[in-house]
Amino acid sequence: MKKIKIEDFELEDLSKHRLYINKYGTDIIPLYILNTYWKEFFFDLLSQLADKHIYFNIVEKKDKTSLFDYLKKEYYNIIINYELNIDINDYIEINDYIPFEDWLSIEGNGILLLGTNTYLIQDAQSE
Repeated sequence: MKKIKIEDFELEDLSKHRLYINKYGTDIIPLYILNTYWKEFFFDLLSQLADKHIYFNIVEKKDKTSLFDYLKKEYYNIIINYELNIDINDYIEINDYIPFEDWLSIEGNGILLLGTNTYLIQDAQSE
């Protein structure tokens, strides 16, 4: 069994999606670093659109989300609709780091409280 001690603020940040956790382990990454990988993916996606001379008006969308949030939500549809040759699975960090509640739903993962210490645990047999 793997176990890693985390601080109370890290547990709070995990629950508030300011930290993400590796689905294959107990490594955590801050959202601001994970977003750099999303930006790399979006740059490649937009470059492929430009190479195909496809320009669409993202700015005039009905909701008030940012371009970043819009692309995070719609990247799959954009890839399919414009037949782009890009696969999000090639961007390992985006795929490997997941929200805490998703990590907890994986069999063998959990939280262990020992006294005043908090640990993330992962049953090695579940991997």
